[in-house]
Amino acid sequence: TNLSGTIADARLPTIPEAKLPTVPVAKGGTGLTSLGAAGKIIKVNSSGNALEFGDAAGGMWKKLQTQTLGSDVGTVEFSNTYLTNTYTDFCIYISNLETANETSLRTRVRKVGDSSFTTSNYEYGTRAFKSDGTTDHASSNSDDRHECTPNNLRAETAKPASIRITYYNMFDTNSYVGFEVKGIYMNSSDQTCVLYSSGMLKDGAGDAFDRILIYGGSGNIKAGTKFELYGRE
Repeated sequence: TNLSGTIADARLPTIPEAKLPTVPVAKGGTGLTSLGAAGKIIKVNSSGNALEFGDAAGGMWKKLQTQTLGSDVGTVEFSNTYLTNTYTDFCIYISNLETANETSLRTRVRKVGDSSFTTSNYEYGTRAFKSDGTTDHASSNSDDRHECTPNNLRAETAKPASIRITYYNMFDTNSYVGFEVKGIYMNSSDQTCVLYSSGMLKDGAGDAFDRILIYGGSGNIKAGTKFELYGRE
């Protein structure tokens, strides 16, 4: 018999949780009856016939730390509290980036056990594609830092920069540390710049590195700038 109309709330039964069925995958469910441990994901099991909780496979980025500046600072550092050999590569997303002065953005790394950051043998090429159709570039075969931008960021602009810096092979003692930088920012001439930069630290191929430093060529990085650190196995 076809029925129409509505059923009053008072007539709807309450089903005890213990009597609720487990919804199988074939019916749009998971077939799981419990909550997995913190940090686990749902994935297909090795037999390919059911879902299970487990660790994420290698190659995925995991957020390790967030730093949002509460005041203007000259440098931002990421330490070996988060930079460990659990991960092969590291990525830092910088958002809402503003600087007190018109300045370039720079980065250095530090060897495990050293008391200071490496200040030689950074080799790189960096280019900014500007909104007027021209480009700026900078390069070096041996600098004291990795120069992330080939020109200066505009100081305290209402259009803050967004930049991503990726560090490769930080703990690989058979290869050099690699750098890759991408992003968008306003330069000192108020032009939108699309950024690409890459390079290597051609020193310490037999060493591991566990600290990262980010700073400007002059002046401070402004309060409110957000740094998010990710690691990849």
